[in-house]
Amino acid sequence: MNLWIFLTYSFFGFVLEVVYARLTRSEKPDRKCLLVLPLCPVYGLAALGILALPKAVEAVPLLLFFAGGGVAALAEYAVGFFTRYAFGVDFWDYSMFKGNIHGLVCPLFALFWGALAAAGRLWLHPAVSPLLETLPGWLGAAAAAALAVDVTVSALLLRRRRDPACLRWYDGLLQPL
Repeated sequence: MNLWIFLTYSFFGFVLEVVYARLTRSEKPDRKCLLVLPLCPVYGLAALGILALPKAVEAVPLLLFFAGGGVAALAEYAVGFFTRYAFGVDFWDYSMFKGNIHGLVCPLFALFWGALAAAGRLWLHPAVSPLLETLPGWLGAAAAAALAVDVTVSALLLRRRRDPACLRWYDGLLQPL
């Protein structure tokens, strides 16, 4: 079940990032994190952490907001730190925001994480979880294999190129001949 939670929320995060990039007219409109799969793993890791919080936290929405925002910001920092030092790439940069820590997290986006955490745990996850439980076991094995291959190839490319643009294999495909 944890694999499906990770994949589902990584996909939702990818969609959210693309919508945000379009609305803000970002210089990075595609928000690619992996070579093939449309996933932002930081969202999947954050979701796993938020869902691991004690049930008592869920009973107090304000506590869930702050605890969930803290857990998600911690996941964001950990992923950002890892990609920066393992691959020499930054997928995001909060250095222009007040109170940022190494440009990897900032109070403003921690508040956004808090809102996502509360909404996700209170409303989204109860709707999604029963659907995830119906997925057959063999599909989980196939999804895990696809994820492992994509993560491995993406990591090798990022380590070699040190530029997230190397994941945009489709650049130029729609250019006139």
